[in-house]
Amino acid sequence: VTEDSTNVRAAPEGTIINKLNRGASVQATSARGSWYAVTFRLGGTDWGTATNPAFVHSSLLSCR
Repeated sequence: VTEDSTNVRAAPEGTIINKLNRGASVQATSARGSWYAVTFRLGGTDWGTATNPAFVHSSLLSCR
């Protein structure tokens, strides 16, 4: 994550469900236009699953 605070959404352009801080690590699993479906673990919860989908705009991520 490249910004100080990045919104995580339930769908591309969807409701904000969480926030990630700069340097947080996520795994991109697919792309929908300018959005990536991502997986990560935060606060004991797995995000990016069928029950907890998670999307971040591509401009807010960098590859390592």
